[in-house]
Amino acid sequence: MTFGGLHPGMKYNVSIVTVGARTRSAATYRIIATKPLAVLGLTTSAHDTTSIVVTWTVNAESKQEKFLVIYKGVDLPVQEMEEVLYDMMKVEYMVTLRNQIQPGQTYSITVKAISNEAFSDSIIKHQTSKPSLVENLMAQALSETEGHVTWGVANNSKQDEFIIKYKKTDFAIVWEVKTSKTMSSRLTGLPAGDPITIQVMASSNGVTSDPEFITFITYPYAPDTIWVVPGSVTTTSLNLSWDYSNVTTHVSSYHIKYAEVSRYNFQTPMDRNATGKSVIIDGLVPGRNYTFEVFAVTMNYVESLSGIRINATIKPICDSVIHERVSGTSNSSISFTYNESSGEFDTYKFCLTNDCNQSVTRDRYSPQKTVDFSHDIIPGQLYQIHAFTVSGLLQSKPKMELIRAVPNRVTVIKKSSTTTSVRLEWDRPYGVVSYYEINCPDCPAQLGREKRVHQIAQQDVYEIKYVNLVPFNAYDFSIIAITGMGKNEKRSGQTVISVITKPSGTLYCMDFITVLYGYMSMLCFVMCQSFI
Repeated sequence: MTFGGLHPGMKYNVSIVTVGARTRSAATYRIIATKPLAVLGLTTSAHDTTSIVVTWTVNAESKQEKFLVIYKGVDLPVQEMEEVLYDMMKVEYMVTLRNQIQPGQTYSITVKAISNEAFSDSIIKHQTSKPSLVENLMAQALSETEGHVTWGVANNSKQDEFIIKYKKTDFAIVWEVKTSKTMSSRLTGLPAGDPITIQVMASSNGVTSDPEFITFITYPYAPDTIWVVPGSVTTTSLNLSWDYSNVTTHVSSYHIKYAEVSRYNFQTPMDRNATGKSVIIDGLVPGRNYTFEVFAVTMNYVESLSGIRINATIKPICDSVIHERVSGTSNSSISFTYNESSGEFDTYKFCLTNDCNQSVTRDRYSPQKTVDFSHDIIPGQLYQIHAFTVSGLLQSKPKMELIRAVPNRVTVIKKSSTTTSVRLEWDRPYGVVSYYEINCPDCPAQLGREKRVHQIAQQDVYEIKYVNLVPFNAYDFSIIAITGMGKNEKRSGQTVISVITKPSGTLYCMDFITVLYGYMSMLCFVMCQSFI
């Protein structure tokens, strides 16, 4: 028999009487309770790694005395229960389950209302507790745009995947998100030289652990162009500059390493720091070849994986002393010697003029220390010798010395005499002449035995005249071409000529013979000197 219209969760006293045609049995009594209605609005949430919060609302149309919360891990053998007494002053109930709750486990949670030992229908929810925090979180940059992050987990925690969130820059608003089934992840597409903030969470059935944070910095890009500032190389320093062509990177300073080329990879290089894209490196050794490498550095002192290199040679010095070889310098050649220069270099280079139309190159260690220039030498010309040391493609500042070629001898083209005078004429010799010196040792001293004739531009023929001489007497004359002055003065060889003045009046035979004998003796002497 079914009774309708009863109130849920109530207790009813039911009596049963058997009725016959003429008789009625004694009443039999039974206590019957109706089932309470199921709770409403059952919700669950993971409070932390070892507790789950369960909430529900009482069904106002039902009577209940208490509530039973039954929970069991899906993968665990033990079932747990908790009772919550009904409070007529409360509509909403909350209970925190803590007993035997393990991190990351999924639990089946059942809530029943109880009234007069009658149970309502079960309301079941599944809830996963929070997984434990990841442990030993580490991150490192792999390159300018890639990083690698690793972590561990607690032994008693369960998780089915990990969630990695990261900001590509400090100022990014949106977090990038990726998942991983393993305890490591490779991050790509990162900005170079930037701090990368990462959070890693364990996830179990969609429930995530609290995040663990770490920050690392990607490597910056090194500059991709480098050059030595033109004209900046000296004997001890140079100016380096560098730049980026089309790469964006976050850099606050630069680290410059340098050493001699042959030693760069085998010894600890020297270094400098620079905040801009240029630096002057000083204290270098003249003539040596150096390797320079520039690295980029972030504001957190992360240095680029590699640098950009350039080799440069420091300008050598030349402190050789040039000595003219007087015996080797003539009207057709310039000759000099030099001593060893200090510093590092490969070769010597000697130039006859500023434009180096004529040059001689010598190996640094050549034992030959004499240099001769004999091509197209102009007699009497003053030449400026330029001596360089050369290292690589660089040459030192020149060490200069002035050397003058010997002027050409004078050629007498005409001589004449009277009884008391002698006149000589000669052509301008090829080359450079400042003046001519004429000497007559037998001429009267009071009249001047030595005379000078200065060379005049555009004049090709020169002459000299000696007067007040003795009639019918032999005189020797020497003519020398001279150019320059002081230590650069050069004198040609002597041109010697003998002239006899004409006789005056009648000479006695003996006198004539005596004079003739003297003349012949003098002529013989002059000729012998000329041959010598």
